[in-house]
Amino acid sequence: MAEKMTRRTFMKSAAAAAAAISLSGVLTGCGGSGPAQNEVRVGAFIVAVYDVKGNVGGTVLGSGSNGSITATVKLTYSSSGKGSVEYPYGGMFTAKVKENQLKTLKPTSGKLQASNAFGPYKKENVTQLELQFDNNESSGAFLDGAPVELTINVDNAKGMLYLTRVENRIVVTNTKPVG
Repeated sequence: MAEKMTRRTFMKSAAAAAAAISLSGVLTGCGGSGPAQNEVRVGAFIVAVYDVKGNVGGTVLGSGSNGSITATVKLTYSSSGKGSVEYPYGGMFTAKVKENQLKTLKPTSGKLQASNAFGPYKKENVTQLELQFDNNESSGAFLDGAPVELTINVDNAKGMLYLTRVENRIVVTNTKPVG
């Protein structure tokens, strides 16, 4: 049975279609914005931590008797200004489990360098990160599920990532795990 199209039904249909179209644009925009799960924005940099491996408590997850965590860190510079920046790696990465500080073995020297002298573009720096558990309390807490809180400090801008043991692997997230 065909329904008669009136001005009123036409206007209702047009309004519903317009709302659906505008909403689809909003929902599509949500998927691509913001950093990925293993990334955090620190000032003009997006910092990603991946390829995380550990040797903690005799389990394959080193350089220390209490264990260590190694990872690859990619720092991507994105700035609309012109010029270059240079920051020392020493002190850029600090980590703790609960109140126990981990020792940063790498990077402790060298410099993070980025430049967009010829116009805005992204510049990537890749470095190796190595953290050492200083005592059995810190490695034990990590093995029991407490996250390693990794703080990244670039030119007084700070960001945080969390490294958590899940079964026999280490997962990196930019939100603090619950629990």
